Amino acid sequence: MSAKPAHHRLRELLLATLRTDADFAAFVMDHHPQVAQRFSDGQDRVQKTNLLLWHVAGQVILQELRQSWPKEVAAFESQHGPIAATDFLDRLRFANAGSWQRTQVMTFALGAGLVAGLWFTLRTTSPSPTQTATLRDLSHPLPHSFLAPDLAQAMQPLAGGIRNCQGRPAPNVRLVVLGKQVETRSDADGQFSLRVPGQLDEPVQLRLQSTPSAEPHDHWVNLGQTHLSLPTQSCGK
Repeated sequence: MSAKPAHHRLRELLLATLRTDADFAAFVMDHHPQVAQRFSDGQDRVQKTNLLLWHVAGQVILQELRQSWPKEVAAFESQHGPIAATDFLDRLRFANAGSWQRTQVMTFALGAGLVAGLWFTLRTTSPSPTQTATLRDLSHPLPHSFLAPDLAQAMQPLAGGIRNCQGRPAPNVRLVVLGKQVETRSDADGQFSLRVPGQLDEPVQLRLQSTPSAEPHDHWVNLGQTHLSLPTQSCGK
């Protein structure tokens, strides 16, 4: 997850500087078109802001706001105080929005190094082949100290209700969290509940399909939300 300078105050600065949804959309399109492509009609301003902060370092956004809206940012900071990068990871990770790929590579390398270190430790502290054969013959289990730690990813809740365009509960609707290999169906009251691997507030794409022949409908939501109200399709007037 991206590190952000004074996270909540950066959100306030975005609202104070980009007062309309059109201003916000234009800012993201101009500076981060790859994030703008992830926006959908069903997302509100908060969800779009979460996507921006997820994929772009807060210090980068702050610098871009100062360049594009200098008077507005100066007025905000004069009233609320300067916004500074307080998270060490923010200073370590990003020089620009394209650093996301480098961060992923670095994270993978650190994980691979951890696994290699555990493997080497187990190899150097495990019994010799002769001792191992003796242990197996005697049916003695390995000591607990030789067991690798549980590296399972954290699970986050995701729950709410599914409705049709008339506002009535939609039962037996298939819900799939794309990219997470998690799915379920809404109950008789249109309610659903999931536990999804990932980080709290991580944006995920949730696909709804009321019947096998129906057109699927997607929503971007954030992990940890438990009071969602989602339509099965676009319900424009």
